[in-house]
Amino acid sequence: MRLSRLRFPALLLALAAGACRDTPTAAPPTRSPVPQQTQRAELRCAVAVTTRAMSCEPVGPRGVRRNIIMGGQGLNVRLRTTNVAWNDSDNVLSADLSVQNLLDQPIGTDGTSTYGVRVFFVLGPNVTQGTGSVEVLTDSIGTFTASGQKYFVYPEVIQPREVSAPQLWEFSIDGAVDQFEFFLLVETQTPAETSILHFRPERGTPVFYAPLYGVYAATAHDVFAVSDGAVLHYDGNYWRAMDAGGCGCASQLFAVWGSDGRDVYAVGGSGLVAHWTGTTWDEVDTGYSGLDLYAVWGSSANDVWTVGDGGRMLHYDGIGWTNDGPVGFEDPLYGVWGSGPADVWAVGEGGSILHYDGAWSVDTTFAELDLNAVWGTGPGDVWAAGEAFGGTGVLYHYDGAAWSEVSDPEIELTGLYSGWSSGPADVWVVSGGDVLHWNGAAWTRSAVGSGLPLYGITGTGASDVFAV
Repeated sequence: MRLSRLRFPALLLALAAGACRDTPTAAPPTRSPVPQQTQRAELRCAVAVTTRAMSCEPVGPRGVRRNIIMGGQGLNVRLRTTNVAWNDSDNVLSADLSVQNLLDQPIGTDGTSTYGVRVFFVLGPNVTQGTGSVEVLTDSIGTFTASGQKYFVYPEVIQPREVSAPQLWEFSIDGAVDQFEFFLLVETQTPAETSILHFRPERGTPVFYAPLYGVYAATAHDVFAVSDGAVLHYDGNYWRAMDAGGCGCASQLFAVWGSDGRDVYAVGGSGLVAHWTGTTWDEVDTGYSGLDLYAVWGSSANDVWTVGDGGRMLHYDGIGWTNDGPVGFEDPLYGVWGSGPADVWAVGEGGSILHYDGAWSVDTTFAELDLNAVWGTGPGDVWAAGEAFGGTGVLYHYDGAAWSEVSDPEIELTGLYSGWSSGPADVWVVSGGDVLHWNGAAWTRSAVGSGLPLYGITGTGASDVFAV
C-alpha cells in the first residue's frame, strides 16, 4: 500500500493552520489560552434604501481571535443577501439573508448536538443618510452582550464552505430614510473552539514539482518537510529548499524527525539516512543500505529509530547504528513512534503492530489491512492509522492495556496516511485531501482546499498544525 500511494505525481502544497495565523512573523508567537465558549464574528452592514442594496463587512482587524470576537465577513463567515424588496404600503424593506461558513470545521454544533447560528444586533439600525428611523421586525429578543438585543436564528449545522437556508429579514422605515447601517455579531459553536479555524497555503517556494511525504515541527518557526531529493525548511516566514547537497539525497525522502531544530534526521530510498547538524546535511553511513526506510522517530539525540522494508529497524544509540528488529520478521514497516526509550511502537504491512520495551516483539496483527502511521501523547494514548485492502480508512487506539478499533463514518471514507496529536482530545489525521479531527467527543472531516493528497501532518500545539 505504501509504495503505490507514493507514486502520485503532485504539485507541492504545504498547508498550515492556526487560529491567529494570517501573516508570517519572524518572532516566536506568544499564545494565551482561549476560553471554551461560543465564537462570535462581528460585522457592519450598510443598507441603501433607494437602490435596494445591502452589504456586510468585517469590523476591526481581519483574522485576529480576541476573547469572544474573531475575524469577520469574508474570513470566518459571510452573510449573503438576496431578494431585497420594498413594500410601499407598509414601508418595509425586506431581504433574504443566508450564512455561509468559511471555516475548516462545522459551525452550529459542538460536535455532538446542534446549537445553530444566531445573528444579533449589537448596535443600530442607525440612519446615516436622510431623516427618520428604522426598526428591526423580529420577535426574537435576548441578552448577548447586553439585554434587549434583537436577533435571527439559523437552527442548523453549517458544514465548511456550505450556506444556510435563508431567513427573511424585515425593517420598518419611518420617514425619508435613504441609507442606514447596523452592527451584527454572528454567534455559534464549533466542535473544536480552541483549535484550528483555517488551513491555508503557506508562503514561500511557489512551485515545487514533487510530492511532500513527511513533515516535522521542532517549533512553530523551525519546520522541515521532505520530498524527492529535497528538504524544505520553514523559518516562521517562508518555506525554502535547503542546501542538501552533502546528504546524497537524490533518492526519495519519506520521513523526517529531530530531537530539536539543529539535530534532524531524514530517511528514504535505498536505506538513505541524512543528518542535519544545524549547518549542513550529511549522509550517514549506517552500514545498512539497499532497503527503503519509511519512518523515523527518537526520544533524544542518542536514541533514534528508523524503520522500513524487510522489517528493517535501525537504531542509533549516540555511537553507532544497529539493526535491532525481531528475528524472522520481514514485513515492511511504515511508521514508528514512542513515548520514551523503553516504550516504542512500529506498524506496517499486513496490519502488524510491534512493541519495544527493551526488545522488539509483535504485539498484535490486524488482518487484511496496512497500517501507515503510529503516534500518540503517552504510553496510554497511542494511535495507529492505515487502510483496509478495499481502500477504506482504519484507525486503532491503545489505552495502555489493549488496542481497539475506532469506528466512525468519517474515518472509513478513505485511507489514512499520517497523524499527530497535541493531547488525547486534539487528534489530527490526514485522509486523501482531507483532514480529520477528534476533539474528545466527535470526529469531523474538513476539505482543506488543496485538491491534492495529504501524506504528512505535524504541529506544535492545538492551534498550530502543518499538513503536506
